[in-house]
Amino acid sequence: MRAWLRAPSLVLGICLLLTGCGFQLRGYIQLPAHLQPIQVQAQGSSQSLAQPLRQRLSASGISLAEGDQPARLRLELEALEQRETQLIFGQDEEYALELTLVASAYDADLEPLFRAERWSAERQYRYNATRDSVLARQSLKAELLRSMEDDLIDLLMMRLRSLELNREDQ
Repeated sequence: MRAWLRAPSLVLGICLLLTGCGFQLRGYIQLPAHLQPIQVQAQGSSQSLAQPLRQRLSASGISLAEGDQPARLRLELEALEQRETQLIFGQDEEYALELTLVASAYDADLEPLFRAERWSAERQYRYNATRDSVLARQSLKAELLRSMEDDLIDLLMMRLRSLELNREDQ
């Protein structure tokens, strides 16, 4: 009976230690009020990242500017480029995937906080033409691309967090 009572207090103690040392869930950021609300704009191929990014920002408790609402931070996703290179030819083929995002951020006065910065994510995969189906290859590639998009969103979230850190240093 006493062991049952110790388990919740042990979990509570671990949670307190983790929060006390600054632990945060992956992708979670905090931004001060002077950088909120954020407006996310996307152009061309980068539109596929806009909605997952908005969801991640919202899940972090960051307010988003909607429509014509004024924003204190405007984030522009300018380009998302995908490149696939075949590394090994033959029956067993190997491919390299690269996904590159170009983005800029501006404050409420449209002064650049960062301009046309690039982030890249890379993956490699193998494909056996006789053993694997084309559908399996396409499914694997789609899964890798989703994972790479998540990595790019993580990198962008860290860059947004660095805006506040840079401001604290000044």
